[in-house]
Amino acid sequence: MPKQSEDIVLKCVMELFKGDALKFFGLNKLIVAAITADAATRTEMLHVHVQKNINDWVLEADDGSFVHMEFASSYRKKDMRRYMVTDAMLHFKTGKPIKTVVVYTANIKDKPTKHDAGSIRYEVDTFYMSSLDGDAAWAKAKAKINKGKPLSNKT
Repeated sequence: MPKQSEDIVLKCVMELFKGDALKFFGLNKLIVAAITADAATRTEMLHVHVQKNINDWVLEADDGSFVHMEFASSYRKKDMRRYMVTDAMLHFKTGKPIKTVVVYTANIKDKPTKHDAGSIRYEVDTFYMSSLDGDAAWAKAKAKINKGKPLSNKT
């Protein structure tokens, strides 16, 4: 299985549930557009020094802002700098505000949300999948299936 298997699964979940996915992560935003061919919202951006940054998901919300979702199965301090540079470039191109949410998979808990780069102060929101009770959710879904009831995005 690929090293970033959790990332791959969560990208697929974002595609499947689209707008409802942000509500799951505690964001009260309505998505009006997902990844587009428009250079401003692509998740692969080229820097002048030809370093390619690949983000997990950038969505445009109904208020004109962007939501940058990152799925992380590990924590590295330098990742925060990468997210910051990516957001700065997107903001420079569009002038729009960006909210970044790092969704930590696996057993990751309580990681830093702020990065101080001198005159630049950067902050992300976090969501820890480890805080969810997957066994309880599975039992609830299985019970509905056994009773012949339909599943929904909330089940």
